[in-house]
Amino acid sequence: MGDEAKMRVRVTWRPAAAATLAAWVDDDEYVWPKSRSVYAGRGSIDFDYPTNDAGGYHEFEWTLLFPEQELRRLRVEVSWDGSTWHTVGSRKKPIKHTWSSFGVAP
Repeated sequence: MGDEAKMRVRVTWRPAAAATLAAWVDDDEYVWPKSRSVYAGRGSIDFDYPTNDAGGYHEFEWTLLFPEQELRRLRVEVSWDGSTWHTVGSRKKPIKHTWSSFGVAP
């Protein structure tokens, strides 16, 4: 067998305030990267995890927490190869405190 496939996730927002990704679900399975610190960021969160379905249809769910903050231009993207990104969720209007949503990628 070849190298294990990886799903790459990128979450971005403005301004570069602190936020934590409280949950990431891929096809009804919680994903827990080796280091929980990758779930915290200022303006972005990037992490990857192994997948045995590189290129198939995926359903994602997530919860981003940012207490006492208002964020805008939120965007979630995924990639199987690190160069082609698929937007699975976005929100231009401001959101206060939390963003729970879902999306799909082919």
